[in-house]
Amino acid sequence: MIRGMSSRALLWIMALTACTSTGTIPAEVTRSLEDRQFGAPARIEIENGRIVAWGLPIALRDLPERVARAADSIQPGGDLVAVHSIWRGDERSFQIEKRYDGAEWRSLELAEDTAVIMRSHSIPLDDAPEPVRQAAGDSARFEFVQGRRPDRYRASYGTADAPDRVVEFFADGTVYREIRTHSAHLRAVR
Repeated sequence: MIRGMSSRALLWIMALTACTSTGTIPAEVTRSLEDRQFGAPARIEIENGRIVAWGLPIALRDLPERVARAADSIQPGGDLVAVHSIWRGDERSFQIEKRYDGAEWRSLELAEDTAVIMRSHSIPLDDAPEPVRQAAGDSARFEFVQGRRPDRYRASYGTADAPDRVVEFFADGTVYREIRTHSAHLRAVR
């Protein structure tokens, strides 16, 4: 065992390494896993059978100063819901999620250089094109999403605070992608 690393952190690192497309995990991710208290959930994004991104919740104070300033100027005010540090390969970004007036949601993902990767805001379902309204049905939260990927609409199912399924649609109602959230536990067996 690596000195100072818990067996649980080592298992996370081994599991992530086995599934990543590059076969290695950035040193910063490894350090974060070693240092973090367990209980706050890590986020792992899988596409086509490969882990393409992983994220860890962080405190607002742990955002780099320039990222915090950029996020505040793009998305001022509101109540902070979550902040994540996200890695895709060796690239790190930060996702900041806020709620306004208890109902409106806004999410922003910024690269370390403060370039906008993704931004979304909640909208009434009635403001979406008819094909999207028909395809989305009854969702707990509905958003418009812009960024590096195509513009799209996002419907979250389950609860607005913790959706278990998210579907993103193009304006014509076709599905862009579906995201499912699962809770997972790693167990060490001797």
